[in-house]
Amino acid sequence: MIDFRLRKSLERRIYELARKYCGRQREWRVSLGVLQKKCGSGSTLREFRRLVAAIADADADEKFGHMPDYEIRIDDEKDYLVARSRGTVGPQYAQELRIPALNPDVYDMARAAAPGWDVRMIEAEWRA
Repeated sequence: MIDFRLRKSLERRIYELARKYCGRQREWRVSLGVLQKKCGSGSTLREFRRLVAAIADADADEKFGHMPDYEIRIDDEKDYLVARSRGTVGPQYAQELRIPALNPDVYDMARAAAPGWDVRMIEAEWRA
């Protein structure tokens, strides 16, 4: 779920990426060049860096942080974005995740795509 405090599309995308890559880890680091590609930004790297820095500054200036669940900072020395967990995403979320049974057609498609592979074993590893 996207928080309503995130008004700008770049803020929402950075939040989505932080949730995906940081998850319940302590932090996630990504170069601004790679982040620009993951965000699908068409701006120059210099402009993208300025936009991300403004988001990080707004997050630092807010009393409780503008970004939910993650603290967003820029490591200027290495030109990285650092997303640190605020500790609000915990193990209770992992328990809520229930992946439904796969449609039998999925197994047929998997067998056709990877003949000779044990698709049930692949599924078990995916679910783990």
